[in-house]
Amino acid sequence: MSQSRLFRHYGSGRFVTVEGAVELNGMLEANGTRDAVISAMANWTADAKTEANSTQSTSLDIQTHLEKVYLMGLRWRLTGDDTDLSAAKQLLLKGSEAVQPIGNPLDEKGLIEVAIGYWYVKDQFTQQERQQVASWLRSFYLKQKQWLLGADIGNESRERHYSNISGYSLAIQATIAAALDERELNLDVISDVAVHMSGHFRADNAVYDFDKRDALTYVVFDLTGLIHIGHALSYMTGEDYMSKDYRAYESSVVTGANPTTVYKAIDNGPTATILGVGNFLLDYVEGRKPAHKEFANTGSDYDKTRDDYQKEWEPGEWYKALASIQYAWAKYDPATAGDRYNGTINYIVGDWRDTITSKYGAPG
Repeated sequence: MSQSRLFRHYGSGRFVTVEGAVELNGMLEANGTRDAVISAMANWTADAKTEANSTQSTSLDIQTHLEKVYLMGLRWRLTGDDTDLSAAKQLLLKGSEAVQPIGNPLDEKGLIEVAIGYWYVKDQFTQQERQQVASWLRSFYLKQKQWLLGADIGNESRERHYSNISGYSLAIQATIAAALDERELNLDVISDVAVHMSGHFRADNAVYDFDKRDALTYVVFDLTGLIHIGHALSYMTGEDYMSKDYRAYESSVVTGANPTTVYKAIDNGPTATILGVGNFLLDYVEGRKPAHKEFANTGSDYDKTRDDYQKEWEPGEWYKALASIQYAWAKYDPATAGDRYNGTINYIVGDWRDTITSKYGAPG
Protein backbone atom coordinates (compact mmCIF):
# COMPACT_ATOMS: atom_id res chain seq x y z
CA MET A 1 0.00 0.00 0.00
CA SER A 2 1.54 3.26 -1.06
CA GLN A 3 1.78 6.19 1.30
CA SER A 4 -0.30 9.36 1.04
CA ARG A 5 2.16 12.29 1.00
CA LEU A 6 0.00 15.37 1.32
CA PHE A 7 -1.67 14.41 4.57
CA ARG A 8 1.05 12.30 6.14
CA HIS A 9 2.39 14.89 8.57
CA TYR A 10 -1.13 15.52 9.84
CA GLY A 11 -1.17 11.98 11.24
CA SER A 12 0.18 13.21 14.54
CA GLY A 13 -1.56 12.72 17.83
CA ARG A 14 -1.42 16.49 18.20
CA PHE A 15 -4.41 16.82 15.89
CA VAL A 16 -6.76 14.20 17.30
CA THR A 17 -8.27 16.64 19.80
CA VAL A 18 -10.74 19.47 19.21
CA GLU A 19 -8.00 21.95 20.12
CA GLY A 20 -5.63 20.24 17.68
CA ALA A 21 -8.19 20.48 14.89
CA VAL A 22 -8.55 24.21 15.54
CA GLU A 23 -4.77 24.56 15.36
CA LEU A 24 -4.58 22.61 12.11
CA ASN A 25 -7.41 24.66 10.59
CA GLY A 26 -5.44 27.77 11.45
CA MET A 27 -2.27 26.40 9.86
CA LEU A 28 -4.08 25.56 6.63
CA GLU A 29 -5.88 28.89 6.49
CA ALA A 30 -2.64 30.77 7.11
CA ASN A 31 -1.05 29.38 3.96
CA GLY A 32 -4.25 29.43 1.92
CA THR A 33 -4.61 25.67 1.49
CA ARG A 34 -7.58 24.78 3.68
CA ASP A 35 -10.27 24.80 0.98
CA ALA A 36 -8.15 22.70 -1.39
CA VAL A 37 -7.35 20.15 1.31
CA ILE A 38 -10.97 19.85 2.51
CA SER A 39 -12.25 19.50 -1.05
CA ALA A 40 -9.61 16.95 -1.98
CA MET A 41 -10.39 14.80 1.06
CA ALA A 42 -14.09 14.84 0.21
CA ASN A 43 -13.39 13.68 -3.35
CA TRP A 44 -10.92 10.99 -2.36
CA THR A 45 -13.25 9.48 0.23
CA ALA A 46 -16.51 9.54 -1.76
CA ASP A 47 -16.19 5.89 -2.83
CA ALA A 48 -15.27 4.82 0.69
CA LYS A 49 -18.43 6.47 2.03
CA THR A 50 -20.46 4.52 -0.50
CA GLU A 51 -18.77 1.30 0.62
CA ALA A 52 -19.39 2.13 4.28
CA ASN A 53 -23.13 2.23 3.64
CA SER A 54 -23.25 -0.82 1.36
CA THR A 55 -25.10 -3.93 2.50
CA GLN A 56 -23.25 -6.17 0.03
CA SER A 57 -19.63 -5.62 1.00
CA THR A 58 -17.01 -8.31 0.51
CA SER A 59 -13.90 -8.48 2.68
CA LEU A 60 -11.85 -7.31 -0.30
CA ASP A 61 -14.16 -4.33 -0.83
CA ILE A 62 -13.77 -3.34 2.79
CA GLN A 63 -10.01 -3.80 2.81
CA THR A 64 -9.67 -1.71 -0.36
CA HIS A 65 -11.30 1.31 1.28
CA LEU A 66 -10.39 0.79 4.92
CA GLU A 67 -7.37 3.03 5.17
CA LYS A 68 -9.46 6.01 4.03
CA VAL A 69 -10.88 6.16 7.56
CA TYR A 70 -7.77 8.25 8.15
CA LEU A 71 -8.89 10.97 5.74
CA MET A 72 -12.52 10.79 6.87
CA GLY A 73 -11.56 11.01 10.53
CA LEU A 74 -9.33 13.99 9.88
CA ARG A 75 -11.93 15.72 7.73
CA TRP A 76 -14.53 15.23 10.47
CA ARG A 77 -12.14 16.83 12.96
CA LEU A 78 -11.62 19.76 10.61
CA THR A 79 -15.22 20.36 9.47
CA GLY A 80 -17.54 18.56 11.88
CA ASP A 81 -19.19 16.79 8.92
CA ASP A 82 -21.03 13.84 10.51
CA THR A 83 -21.13 11.93 7.22
CA ASP A 84 -17.36 11.52 7.54
CA LEU A 85 -17.70 10.37 11.12
CA SER A 86 -20.45 7.87 10.32
CA ALA A 87 -18.59 6.38 7.35
CA ALA A 88 -15.32 6.06 9.29
CA LYS A 89 -17.11 4.26 12.11
CA GLN A 90 -18.94 1.90 9.76
CA LEU A 91 -15.80 0.96 7.86
CA LEU A 92 -13.90 0.29 11.08
CA LEU A 93 -16.70 -1.91 12.39
CA LYS A 94 -16.94 -3.77 9.08
CA GLY A 95 -13.18 -4.19 9.00
CA SER A 96 -13.10 -5.62 12.50
CA GLU A 97 -15.44 -8.38 11.32
CA ALA A 98 -14.00 -9.10 7.87
CA VAL A 99 -10.24 -8.38 7.77
CA GLN A 100 -7.72 -10.51 9.63
CA PRO A 101 -4.02 -9.81 10.38
CA ILE A 102 -1.25 -11.21 8.20
CA GLY A 103 1.80 -10.00 10.10
CA ASN A 104 4.01 -8.89 7.21
CA PRO A 105 4.65 -5.12 7.54
CA LEU A 106 5.20 -4.75 3.79
CA ASP A 107 1.62 -5.85 3.19
CA GLU A 108 0.11 -4.01 6.15
CA LYS A 109 1.59 -0.49 6.08
CA GLY A 110 -1.96 0.78 5.56
CA LEU A 111 -2.66 -0.20 9.18
CA ILE A 112 -0.96 3.04 10.18
CA GLU A 113 -3.71 5.01 8.49
CA VAL A 114 -6.40 2.71 9.86
CA ALA A 115 -5.13 3.17 13.42
CA ILE A 116 -4.93 6.95 13.05
CA GLY A 117 -8.48 6.97 11.67
CA TYR A 118 -9.65 5.09 14.75
CA TRP A 119 -7.63 7.46 16.90
CA TYR A 120 -9.59 10.40 15.49
CA VAL A 121 -13.08 8.96 16.03
CA LYS A 122 -12.86 6.42 18.86
CA ASP A 123 -14.54 8.69 21.39
CA GLN A 124 -17.67 8.58 19.23
CA PHE A 125 -18.07 4.80 19.52
CA THR A 126 -20.24 3.08 22.10
CA GLN A 127 -18.29 1.14 24.70
CA GLN A 128 -19.12 -2.15 22.98
CA GLU A 129 -18.08 -0.83 19.56
CA ARG A 130 -14.86 0.58 20.96
CA GLN A 131 -14.01 -2.77 22.57
CA GLN A 132 -14.71 -4.56 19.29
CA VAL A 133 -12.44 -2.34 17.19
CA ALA A 134 -9.75 -2.09 19.88
CA SER A 135 -9.59 -5.88 20.17
CA TRP A 136 -9.25 -6.13 16.39
CA LEU A 137 -6.42 -3.58 16.23
CA ARG A 138 -4.69 -5.30 19.14
CA SER A 139 -4.66 -8.54 17.13
CA PHE A 140 -2.72 -6.73 14.38
CA TYR A 141 -0.31 -5.35 16.97
CA LEU A 142 0.37 -8.82 18.36
CA LYS A 143 0.82 -10.30 14.89
CA GLN A 144 3.35 -7.60 13.99
CA LYS A 145 5.11 -8.18 17.28
CA GLN A 146 5.29 -11.89 16.51
CA TRP A 147 6.78 -11.13 13.09
CA LEU A 148 9.31 -8.73 14.57
CA LEU A 149 10.58 -11.24 17.13
CA GLY A 150 10.68 -14.36 15.03
CA ALA A 151 9.96 -14.16 11.34
CA ASP A 152 12.40 -13.72 8.48
CA ILE A 153 11.65 -12.56 4.96
CA GLY A 154 13.28 -14.77 2.35
CA ASN A 155 16.93 -15.37 3.20
CA GLU A 156 17.48 -12.13 5.08
CA SER A 157 19.23 -12.46 8.41
CA ARG A 158 18.11 -11.16 11.77
CA GLU A 159 20.17 -8.04 11.07
CA ARG A 160 17.05 -6.78 9.34
CA HIS A 161 15.84 -5.95 12.86
CA TYR A 162 17.51 -2.60 12.18
CA SER A 163 16.12 -2.18 8.66
CA ASN A 164 13.27 -0.14 7.22
CA ILE A 165 11.07 -3.26 7.18
CA SER A 166 11.31 -3.65 10.93
CA GLY A 167 10.93 0.11 11.23
CA TYR A 168 7.59 -0.13 9.49
CA SER A 169 6.51 -2.99 11.72
CA LEU A 170 7.33 -0.80 14.71
CA ALA A 171 5.56 2.17 13.11
CA ILE A 172 2.42 0.03 12.82
CA GLN A 173 2.77 -1.16 16.40
CA ALA A 174 3.53 2.30 17.79
CA THR A 175 0.56 3.89 16.02
CA ILE A 176 -1.82 1.17 17.21
CA ALA A 177 -0.45 1.45 20.75
CA ALA A 178 -0.96 5.21 20.72
CA ALA A 179 -4.48 4.86 19.31
CA LEU A 180 -5.47 2.32 21.96
CA ASP A 181 -3.70 4.23 24.76
CA GLU A 182 -2.91 1.06 26.71
CA ARG A 183 0.03 1.39 29.07
CA GLU A 184 1.29 -2.15 28.57
CA LEU A 185 1.41 -1.77 24.79
CA ASN A 186 3.00 1.67 25.10
CA LEU A 187 5.86 0.38 27.27
CA ASP A 188 6.28 -2.68 25.10
CA VAL A 189 6.69 -0.79 21.84
CA ILE A 190 8.96 1.86 23.38
CA SER A 191 11.32 -0.92 24.48
CA ASP A 192 11.32 -2.53 21.02
CA VAL A 193 11.89 0.83 19.33
CA ALA A 194 14.98 1.30 21.51
CA VAL A 195 16.50 -1.93 20.22
CA HIS A 196 15.66 -1.03 16.62
CA MET A 197 17.14 2.46 16.91
CA SER A 198 20.31 1.08 18.50
CA GLY A 199 21.48 -0.21 15.13
CA HIS A 200 19.70 2.21 12.86
CA PHE A 201 21.60 5.50 12.53
CA ARG A 202 24.90 6.39 10.86
CA ALA A 203 27.19 9.20 11.91
CA ASP A 204 26.10 11.37 8.98
CA ASN A 205 22.37 10.99 9.81
CA ALA A 206 21.73 8.32 7.18
CA VAL A 207 20.17 5.00 8.14
CA TYR A 208 21.05 1.31 8.24
CA ASP A 209 19.53 0.62 4.82
CA PHE A 210 21.71 3.26 3.18
CA ASP A 211 24.78 1.30 4.28
CA LYS A 212 23.35 -1.97 3.03
CA ARG A 213 21.61 -0.81 -0.15
CA ASP A 214 23.30 2.50 -1.05
CA ALA A 215 20.02 4.03 -2.20
CA LEU A 216 18.32 7.27 -1.23
CA THR A 217 15.07 5.55 -2.19
CA TYR A 218 15.40 3.57 1.00
CA VAL A 219 16.23 6.62 3.08
CA VAL A 220 12.94 8.20 1.97
CA PHE A 221 10.99 5.03 2.65
CA ASP A 222 12.66 4.68 6.02
CA LEU A 223 11.98 8.29 6.99
CA THR A 224 8.21 7.97 6.67
CA GLY A 225 8.20 5.02 9.07
CA LEU A 226 10.47 6.82 11.52
CA ILE A 227 8.21 9.84 11.55
CA HIS A 228 5.23 7.70 12.50
CA ILE A 229 7.25 6.18 15.32
CA GLY A 230 8.34 9.62 16.50
CA HIS A 231 4.84 11.08 16.46
CA ALA A 232 3.28 8.08 18.19
CA LEU A 233 5.88 7.89 20.95
CA SER A 234 5.73 11.65 21.48
CA TYR A 235 1.97 11.38 21.92
CA MET A 236 2.29 8.47 24.35
CA THR A 237 4.88 10.08 26.60
CA GLY A 238 4.65 13.84 26.13
CA GLU A 239 8.38 13.83 25.28
CA ASP A 240 10.07 14.91 22.06
CA TYR A 241 10.84 11.77 20.10
CA MET A 242 11.48 13.56 16.80
CA SER A 243 14.74 15.13 17.92
CA LYS A 244 15.60 12.68 20.72
CA ASP A 245 19.09 11.25 20.53
CA TYR A 246 18.40 7.53 20.60
CA ARG A 247 21.94 6.64 21.66
CA ALA A 248 21.23 8.02 25.12
CA TYR A 249 17.61 6.89 25.11
CA GLU A 250 18.13 3.20 24.47
CA SER A 251 20.28 2.44 27.50
CA SER A 252 17.69 3.91 29.85
CA VAL A 253 14.93 1.70 28.46
CA VAL A 254 16.49 -1.62 27.49
CA THR A 255 17.92 -3.44 30.48
CA GLY A 256 19.91 -6.63 30.74
CA ALA A 257 21.30 -6.40 27.20
CA ASN A 258 24.93 -6.72 26.19
CA PRO A 259 25.98 -3.19 25.16
CA THR A 260 28.46 -4.49 22.57
CA THR A 261 25.74 -6.32 20.67
CA VAL A 262 22.62 -4.22 21.21
CA TYR A 263 23.76 -0.63 21.46
CA LYS A 264 25.44 -0.57 18.05
CA ALA A 265 24.64 3.09 17.43
CA ILE A 266 26.30 4.52 20.55
CA ASP A 267 29.66 5.03 18.83
CA ASN A 268 28.23 5.80 15.42
CA GLY A 269 28.56 9.54 15.62
CA PRO A 270 27.27 12.81 17.04
CA THR A 271 23.56 12.37 16.35
CA ALA A 272 20.92 9.68 16.04
CA THR A 273 17.65 11.49 15.47
CA ILE A 274 14.64 11.32 13.18
CA LEU A 275 15.03 14.96 12.23
CA GLY A 276 18.65 14.19 11.37
CA VAL A 277 17.53 11.70 8.74
CA GLY A 278 15.27 14.35 7.22
CA ASN A 279 18.17 16.79 7.07
CA PHE A 280 20.43 14.15 5.49
CA LEU A 281 17.91 13.64 2.70
CA LEU A 282 17.28 17.36 2.24
CA ASP A 283 20.98 17.92 1.48
CA TYR A 284 20.54 15.78 -1.65
CA VAL A 285 17.16 17.25 -2.55
CA GLU A 286 18.49 20.80 -2.42
CA GLY A 287 21.81 20.01 -4.11
CA ARG A 288 24.22 20.54 -1.22
CA LYS A 289 25.51 17.01 -1.81
CA PRO A 290 26.52 15.68 -5.23
CA ALA A 291 24.24 13.49 -7.34
CA HIS A 292 23.87 9.95 -6.05
CA LYS A 293 23.79 6.80 -8.17
CA GLU A 294 21.21 4.44 -6.70
CA PHE A 295 22.34 1.00 -5.48
CA ALA A 296 25.84 1.50 -6.96
CA ASN A 297 27.50 -0.14 -3.93
CA THR A 298 24.63 -2.29 -2.73
CA GLY A 299 25.21 -5.49 -0.83
CA SER A 300 22.17 -7.10 -2.43
CA ASP A 301 22.36 -9.02 -5.70
CA TYR A 302 18.68 -8.28 -6.24
CA ASP A 303 19.37 -4.56 -6.40
CA LYS A 304 21.71 -5.10 -9.36
CA THR A 305 18.75 -6.30 -11.43
CA ARG A 306 16.62 -3.22 -10.74
CA ASP A 307 15.70 -0.77 -13.49
CA ASP A 308 17.20 2.11 -11.49
CA TYR A 309 20.48 0.33 -10.69
CA GLN A 310 23.27 2.94 -10.88
CA LYS A 311 20.89 5.56 -12.22
CA GLU A 312 21.15 9.05 -10.78
CA TRP A 313 18.61 9.63 -8.00
CA GLU A 314 16.11 12.37 -8.76
CA PRO A 315 13.87 13.84 -6.04
CA GLY A 316 10.81 13.85 -8.29
CA GLU A 317 7.90 12.32 -6.42
CA TRP A 318 10.19 11.64 -3.48
CA TYR A 319 10.44 15.36 -2.82
CA LYS A 320 6.85 15.18 -1.72
CA ALA A 321 7.78 12.73 1.02
CA LEU A 322 9.41 15.65 2.81
CA ALA A 323 5.90 16.84 3.60
CA SER A 324 6.07 14.14 6.23
CA ILE A 325 8.54 16.15 8.25
CA GLN A 326 7.48 19.73 7.60
CA TYR A 327 5.46 19.99 10.80
CA ALA A 328 8.40 18.62 12.77
CA TRP A 329 10.66 21.24 11.26
CA ALA A 330 8.21 23.97 12.19
CA LYS A 331 8.14 22.79 15.79
CA TYR A 332 11.65 21.53 16.45
CA ASP A 333 13.93 23.48 14.11
CA PRO A 334 12.78 27.10 14.44
CA ALA A 335 15.93 28.55 12.90
CA THR A 336 14.95 27.20 9.48
CA ALA A 337 11.27 26.45 10.04
CA GLY A 338 9.85 29.32 8.02
CA ASP A 339 11.55 28.57 4.71
CA ARG A 340 11.25 24.82 5.02
CA TYR A 341 7.70 24.68 6.30
CA ASN A 342 6.18 27.22 3.94
CA GLY A 343 8.23 26.17 0.94
CA THR A 344 7.41 22.51 1.33
CA ILE A 345 3.69 22.85 2.01
CA ASN A 346 3.23 25.27 -0.89
CA TYR A 347 5.06 22.87 -3.18
CA ILE A 348 3.01 19.92 -2.02
CA VAL A 349 -0.43 21.50 -2.15
CA GLY A 350 0.34 23.25 -5.42
CA ASP A 351 0.96 19.84 -6.99
CA TRP A 352 -1.56 17.79 -5.02
CA ARG A 353 -3.14 16.14 -8.07
CA ASP A 354 0.10 14.45 -9.08
CA THR A 355 0.91 13.71 -5.48
CA ILE A 356 -2.00 11.46 -4.61
CA THR A 357 -3.74 10.55 -7.85
CA SER A 358 -1.72 7.33 -8.01
CA LYS A 359 -3.23 6.24 -4.72
CA TYR A 360 -6.79 7.52 -4.69
CA GLY A 361 -7.44 8.17 -8.37
CA ALA A 362 -8.18 11.52 -9.97
CA PRO A 363 -10.38 13.54 -7.61
CA GLY A 364 -13.92 14.36 -8.58
